[in-house]
Amino acid sequence: ILSFFSIGKINPLFGYFGLVILIVGFLLRQYSIYVLGRFFLPVVKKLENHEIVQKGLYKHIRHPSYTGLFLELIGAAFSFANLISIIIVLIFFVPAILYRINIEEEFLLKNFEEYEFYKEKTWKLIPFIF
Repeated sequence: ILSFFSIGKINPLFGYFGLVILIVGFLLRQYSIYVLGRFFLPVVKKLENHEIVQKGLYKHIRHPSYTGLFLELIGAAFSFANLISIIIVLIFFVPAILYRINIEEEFLLKNFEEYEFYKEKTWKLIPFIF
């Protein structure tokens, strides 16, 4: 509807950029889920023989799966070549992802002594930035 009425319309080249970012995000998220294996769960809980995964991207980033999800959402928003869709993602979805990360990190700090050290040597979502 927004595109039909030219509301928030931006350069269509951003649409192609968005598709590339979406694909990169999808691949990153799938790889992260693969590396976590059985520790990837939709709920925050401790499994038997649970350990902090520190291989693959998890050597450098604590939440690469969420980095991938963030890229997927931003990529999808840009693929519409519409400023409104980008703003919606930034206002509604980014805070939801950050909220979930905070819940997970509180849980991990409470349940794993080594998580504090892991936290100190890794980035949360984006290397060299955050």
